[in-house]
Amino acid sequence: LLASAGVNDPDGRFRISRRGFMEDDTEIIASRVTLGNDSSVFRVLADSIKQGQDATIRDSVAQAAPFPIVDPFCEVPDFTCGTDDIIGQPGFSIVSLAPGVYGSLKLPNDSTVNLGAGEFTFCKVQMGRRVVLNALGPVTLNIVGSLRVGTGSIIAAAPGSGPVLINVLGRKVRLSQEAFANAAIRAPNAKLAFGRRALLNGCFCGDRSKTDKGTTFLCQ
Repeated sequence: LLASAGVNDPDGRFRISRRGFMEDDTEIIASRVTLGNDSSVFRVLADSIKQGQDATIRDSVAQAAPFPIVDPFCEVPDFTCGTDDIIGQPGFSIVSLAPGVYGSLKLPNDSTVNLGAGEFTFCKVQMGRRVVLNALGPVTLNIVGSLRVGTGSIIAAAPGSGPVLINVLGRKVRLSQEAFANAAIRAPNAKLAFGRRALLNGCFCGDRSKTDKGTTFLCQ
């Protein structure tokens, strides 16, 4: 982790697995923290800490701040989707969309979608393998259902525009193996899953989250 992490629930738990690493000047805030064997973190604010064998806290330990950390937590606006599905073609095809309200967005393997600057609302977003979603300016994605970013797929923000803002009302958000997203993901009802060697440059909040081996989180 190259960014800080917190668990908002007063009885929440944060666990970093074996050989997990958090960069300098980052911190964990949670009621209960477990550090796996050979893990290394910078600063921990917690009510209780369990350290595995050779787990290290390089900077300091302190009592957790009063919970919840953020109140209200992970707010998203209300929105509804439309009925016109957008379905890309397999292979090296390109779809260009203007801001608006749509049905589902389904992007098959090796396809690309270019999104103009503005706000988009979809029923759900499904990206296959090696799909590229390009934001051509500041973009907000509102998703009523789930978000799935397939293996090796990319959510790319426009240079100088900041991360793509993604609001998800559904219960599933997944960045699959080796996927990359430059995004701020707000999904208060969802379990967020990050596959092996996935990379998120931005931030996220959700009901709970789980990561596979080799995932990286940046907050630039």
